Amino acid sequence: MINEKKNSQQKTLSFYYQCTECGSEYEITPEIMVCPICSRKQKNYEPLRGILSVEIAGELPDEFEILDILPVEKKYFPDIPVGDTPLWEPKNIRDELGFTNLFLKDDTLNPTGSLKDRASYLVAGFVRKHNINNIAVASTGNAASSMAGVGASAGISVTIFVPKNAPQAKLIQSLQYGARVIPVDGNYDYAFDISLEYSRITGALSRNTAYNPLTIEGKKTVSLEIFKQLGKAPDFIFVPVGDGVILAGVYKGFLDLKKLGYITDIPIVYGVQSQGSSAICDYFHTGKFTKSYSAETIADSIC
Repeated sequence: MINEKKNSQQKTLSFYYQCTECGSEYEITPEIMVCPICSRKQKNYEPLRGILSVEIAGELPDEFEILDILPVEKKYFPDIPVGDTPLWEPKNIRDELGFTNLFLKDDTLNPTGSLKDRASYLVAGFVRKHNINNIAVASTGNAASSMAGVGASAGISVTIFVPKNAPQAKLIQSLQYGARVIPVDGNYDYAFDISLEYSRITGALSRNTAYNPLTIEGKKTVSLEIFKQLGKAPDFIFVPVGDGVILAGVYKGFLDLKKLGYITDIPIVYGVQSQGSSAICDYFHTGKFTKSYSAETIADSIC
C-alpha cells in the first residue's frame, strides 16, 4: 500500500550510523566500520558484534531520486551507469509457476553484470568524498570484479584478496580492470581477515561485505527502483542470500521507504541459499552459528 504524501516541496535527509546492538549513534566517517563499544566484546567463532546501520532523518517530497536516499552527495559518484535495471515480465516462467504477476529484476545489466555494483558505486563515491585513493576487498569473484570495474571508472586503486578456489574468469575480469589481485592460500573467511589487516596497515577503505555498512546501503537501491518501477511495493520478494548483505539491503530499502512514508507495509522477503552452504538458513532454524562451510555449486558467490 502507498501512503499519500501531501507536501511536495523540496526536502532533504541527514544520515548517521547506529549500532544495531547497543543503539549508539556515530557520524558516518571512514574511521568507523563497526561500533567501537560492542566490537570490543567480539569473540572468535561468533557473528560480528557491533554491526552499524545507516539511519535517516528528515523527509523527501513525493517524487524522489534514488541518490537522494544515499549518504553521499551526487557529485561524488563516478560517471558509470549503475542501477536503473529493467524489471522483466517473464511470460514462460509465469505460465510454468502459475503466477500472473511475477517479475524478475535483472541486475545482470549493471556494468560488471552484478547487483554488487550498487555497493561498489556507493563505496566509490564515499572514498572520493573523503579523498581516499585505495579500496581493499575480499571476494570469491563478483565483488572483486564489481569493485575493480567501478573503481577503474572513478580512478581509484583497488586491491583484491581472493581465496585459492575463486573462479578464474572473474579474477581475469578484475585484472582487466586494472585491479591488484592477491591470491590467499585459504578460504573466503581467511581472505576477509587478511584484507582487514591490509586496510588497517595501509589506510585503504575496506569494501568487505557484512563489514562495511555502506555495502548494505548501496544494495538497498534495488528495492527503491522496484518500488518506483511498480508504483508500489511487491507482496513478496525472493533474494539470493550470499553473505546476507543483499538480503539485508533489499529489506533495508523497503524499511527506509516505510520510514519516509512512501509505503505502509514491507514485503515478505525470502532468502534462498545453496543446500551445501546454508549458514543463515541453518542459524534461522537451529539458533547455532557455523563458522565455515565448504561447498561445490554452480551458483558460486550467491551460496
